[in-house]
Amino acid sequence: MVSRIAVAIAVAFALTLISSGAGLWIFYSHMSPLMGLAEKRTMGQVLDSFTYLRYELVINGESYTVEVNNDPSARRGTATLVYPNGSRVSFSYNYTSTLVFLRREGSNVTLNPLLYTEAFATSLVIDTDLGRVEPFPGIAPLFAVNFLGNATRIDWRSLYDPRAEVRPQNVVYDFETVKLGKEERRGVLLQIDALYSGEMQRALKWYSVSSLGKLANKEGLVVAGELTLEFTLAGTPYLVEIRFGELRR
Repeated sequence: MVSRIAVAIAVAFALTLISSGAGLWIFYSHMSPLMGLAEKRTMGQVLDSFTYLRYELVINGESYTVEVNNDPSARRGTATLVYPNGSRVSFSYNYTSTLVFLRREGSNVTLNPLLYTEAFATSLVIDTDLGRVEPFPGIAPLFAVNFLGNATRIDWRSLYDPRAEVRPQNVVYDFETVKLGKEERRGVLLQIDALYSGEMQRALKWYSVSSLGKLANKEGLVVAGELTLEFTLAGTPYLVEIRFGELRR
């Protein structure tokens, strides 16, 4: 007959294993956005993962709505920007690993997709020569942090890999509960400080951007529930806010 002491020890051991397992699950669910960023997915891989995206884009207090209707099977879609007065402008696109075709709806003029890849990734057209910032219907909640990391060479893996010898000094994070639409998910509050504190210049464009984002993993994608970008261009300070609305597979 098994003694009560032996049973108690077995139960305590089992509870320890369960507790450790639950702790590891919680830890990795929080870390999943950073691990997702470390995968360095291409724009095409991200586009292949959803059919509909909606969010709010605010530039210095001016609020726009963006909707992206995407067809992964055909690798094409339509991105629409809704202005504060209700007027709309749409762009049709095709993609492989990146954009390969872009045209403004209602126009026969085809735009150079290479010149708009940055705008599609960040939902911003930033012209450092003219000192101008304009909204663009892109996929910023799903790709802006990825793009910023690539542009400034952030090693995402080093942020969570205990074997990493060097970690970026301008990036910090903390665990956070992130709201994505009507649901809440475990994720991180990610802060990226500008490496160059002066006005935005062409050569150091993204190095002069500071950002703060609440990131979580949804449907296998790294999603920014909230994201702010701050920079100064031609003497004007800019505060860009991205607020997630809806995502469908």
